[in-house]
This record gives sequence, structure tokens and C-alpha cells, in this order.
Amino acid sequence: MSIRIPSKVVNLDGKEYTLRCNMAVLERLQDGQDGDIGALMQKPTYQVVFLILKAMLDDYCEDAGIEEISMRRLKKLYSPADVADWGVFRMFVESMSVFPKETAISDPDTPSESGPPENSGN
Repeated sequence: MSIRIPSKVVNLDGKEYTLRCNMAVLERLQDGQDGDIGALMQKPTYQVVFLILKAMLDDYCEDAGIEEISMRRLKKLYSPADVADWGVFRMFVESMSVFPKETAISDPDTPSESGPPENSGN
């Protein structure tokens, strides 16, 4: 089974970027919230959409080997309405429903409450 992740190409500051909310983006968001991705939803909506956009852009830039765009520059060039029009929040919500919750927000270094899986050798 393959998972199809929605993506959108946007033109930012004269360059094309592909936005998608994959596992790496979810990990960036989780790391930015001290491991609690749910804390993201406690922030004002305009902050959330910029944090999601920044995580998507950072992931794209890292993969493409190009320089990241600073949050300051993003906020200077684009309004929260612009970012909302690109559908970044929708992509985030869809990704949270595509990836299993345990996979998207769990810490692999933290043992599960149920213990190791059967036949794991432990």
C-alpha cells in the first residue's frame, strides 16, 4: 500500500517551491513544540499556518539543497490569508489523518505502555 501525499507548487519570492506535509514536516513541527504536536493547536491560527508553511519549506529546501527562507521574510512578504489560500493547514490536517497517529507523534525512544511487540525478541 502506498500513501499519496497532497502537494502544491507555489511561487515564493520569484522561485517555485513544492509544499507537502510528509513525515519529515510533522517531525519538524513536533520538535518545534518540544515533542507535543498537540501544543501547536493551542497557538493562534495565523501562527500555526506560518509554522506549518515554514516546516514544509524547510523540508523542501533541505531536499533540494537550497537556502531556507527565514520566518521573518515569509511574514514580511505574505499575509496569513495568502498562506491560508495555499492550503497549508488543509495539507497538515490531511497528513494527520493519513499517517497513523502513533507514527506521526510518538517518540521512538520512549517505550510504549503495552511493551514490546510479540516476536520482537524481547
